Amino acid sequence: MIKTRHQLNRGVNPSLAASLSILYQEGGVRRFYRGVIPEFAGMVPKSSAMYASYEWARRGLQRHTSLDEVSTCFLAGIASGPAEAAVVQPFQVVKVRMQTKEYVGRYVGSFDCAMQILRSEGVAAFARSGAGATVWRNTVWNSIYFSAMAQVRTGRSSEGSATYNKLLELASGFMCGVLATAFNAPFDVAKSLQQSQLPDATQPYGGTAATLVRVVREEGVSACWAGFQAKAIRMGLAGLVGLSSFDAVQWLLKGAKAA
Repeated sequence: MIKTRHQLNRGVNPSLAASLSILYQEGGVRRFYRGVIPEFAGMVPKSSAMYASYEWARRGLQRHTSLDEVSTCFLAGIASGPAEAAVVQPFQVVKVRMQTKEYVGRYVGSFDCAMQILRSEGVAAFARSGAGATVWRNTVWNSIYFSAMAQVRTGRSSEGSATYNKLLELASGFMCGVLATAFNAPFDVAKSLQQSQLPDATQPYGGTAATLVRVVREEGVSACWAGFQAKAIRMGLAGLVGLSSFDAVQWLLKGAKAA
């Protein structure tokens, strides 16, 4: 919620603590979770698309090329971005509309929001609004995150206890998630700006490049990283648990298949 509000605010953003206080004054505890339904609804399908396409691409590259592990994971991450973006795109449109401050009284809930978009803009709005920026956002994050984790795992010593290695793995996941966020943040800003605008916007945002150029021209380069603190925490936590969970599921499936 804070990330989206900061990305859409065309001025100086308050601190995370101040933002939480503002949200609470605006609508109580419930305001913190406005737009969480489409976010949660899209979590499993988009993660499934990302990891399935990533693993498919990684195995294909391992079979047909002689690339090192880091390069393989980087390219596989690129391949996984569009698939993930295609799945998560409709959910993101609803989430951003729900979290836009100016639309608080416009939508009763996530379902009402989706129905209003469908009636006034058509089904294409779910796929069209900010689609290019969403692809760039996911592709950049996945390529940086997966290759950074591969680099960490390649250079990590196997010495130490199992607990130590697991804690190191989790810490590495968090840091790699933050690192990837530093690279993809501008595309996420462009995505939020495009998905928040209504069809009758007087000065609509154009494509991804045009949106970023406009942001830089009107607000400066730093505005491309608006909402970075909140986003970095969230994506760092996602990086912490994401790949470890995926590895654990793979291990369980291999064990079940062997049995």
